[in-house]
Amino acid sequence: MRGVRPWIVVLMGVAFLAGLAAGVLSVRAQEEEPQSPLGDYARLLEQEFHLSPERMVHLRTLLAAYEEEVNRVVREHEAAYRAALEPDLRPLNEEYDRLVRDLVLPPGQRRHFDELAAGMILNPKSN
Repeated sequence: MRGVRPWIVVLMGVAFLAGLAAGVLSVRAQEEEPQSPLGDYARLLEQEFHLSPERMVHLRTLLAAYEEEVNRVVREHEAAYRAALEPDLRPLNEEYDRLVRDLVLPPGQRRHFDELAAGMILNPKSN
């Protein structure tokens, strides 16, 4: 290779490939260990009590079951929370629907908006 330009191109190519490899390795490292709120807890117990791999399997099984139960309880409370909010949100939703209809949409499209809004009220789970 004669001149400096071919060496610059080679150096740029090597730098690009090194960056690409580092990025791939970084993504793989993040994918291998899923983040769980209880992951740090499991690692702490493993280190503190020197748990065997067999005991770690049991611990992870228990923590997964615990996490499922917590998620179930949270979902139940979210439903009650949303139901409690509904009376306060209904007038707010209606007001902003009216503002969108009257201030954003051209007059020729307002009837179609009313039809869509009526369908959403009749079928609230469809969206």
